[in-house]
Amino acid sequence: GKRALLLGDADSDIVADGIEQLVGKGNVLDVDLVKLSHHGSKHNISNRLLSLIRCNQYVITTCGGAVNWCHPDRKTLALILRSPNSDKSVPVHFYFNYPLKAIEERTGTLLSDEEKKNENCTLIEQNIITL
Repeated sequence: GKRALLLGDADSDIVADGIEQLVGKGNVLDVDLVKLSHHGSKHNISNRLLSLIRCNQYVITTCGGAVNWCHPDRKTLALILRSPNSDKSVPVHFYFNYPLKAIEERTGTLLSDEEKKNENCTLIEQNIITL
């Protein structure tokens, strides 16, 4: 009875086109969990995609990146938190499969404590998620 959107490395426009075909233009796809595309890269998310989904739980699978790449991008988290379908009364949870300290050593601080409070969100280190 739960719905998950698993984006792999998909391009946001391709996913958005598919969602529009599935639910029709002007409608929103409600899901319980979104696994963000390409480790939370800012290049694989868009306002268009976020306008088509309603969700408050996001999974980011990354160790922080390697060599010249750092994931996730702060911009990705900001876009999700400012999504047109975001309900500020419902907390947004970002789940990570690696320790946040190790990720933030590569990316820098993803969200300050003040930002987490103001945006009603949490960053959670957890390998198993029960919906």
